[in-house]
Amino acid sequence: MNECRVLRAVKFSLLALFLIGSPGCLGRFAMTTAVREFNLEITDDKWGREIAFVGLYIIPAYPFATIADLLVVNSIEFWSEENPMSGEKAITLVGLVPDAAETGASSLVAAAASD
Repeated sequence: MNECRVLRAVKFSLLALFLIGSPGCLGRFAMTTAVREFNLEITDDKWGREIAFVGLYIIPAYPFATIADLLVVNSIEFWSEENPMSGEKAITLVGLVPDAAETGASSLVAAAASD
């Protein structure tokens, strides 16, 4: 019976990770960027920045900003085509274009959403 609960928890965790890790839209993550920029402005010393970085993870500013970006801000950006944090237009996938190289690979082309 305990093994059944563990197996169910593992299945649920894997499903949750898959759903969170494969969103349909990739936004600018403006809130996480704001936390990172705050960290970079604190001091010019690399050790000071590292201490601030660890502190912002302990608080947990980085995880909350990332989750808020993932679940709220990027969703708003996807539906409204404008990032509510930065005010910038959403980035949309235009399509695949073949590379000029002989490899035959393709490149993704992104553009700002048009009005």
